[in-house]
Amino acid sequence: MDQLPAIISIYLIRLSNGAIYALIGFGFAIIYKFPPASSTLAQGEFVMLGGMLTVFFLTVLHLPLVPGK
Repeated sequence: MDQLPAIISIYLIRLSNGAIYALIGFGFAIIYKFPPASSTLAQGEFVMLGGMLTVFFLTVLHLPLVPGK
């Protein structure tokens, strides 16, 4: 029973990694489905927007890291 918190933690980490991969896949699908947004830089722009919003939430709004993601 001592290993239960570690097992739960591992499953949550794997679930969050899977969610990140799913969001990246959805981003590619949305970008390549709609012709106006099919530029090669569109995926990078969305990733950069997420990074900049995370920095904004962490530094300006002083939110903790978990809601900042």
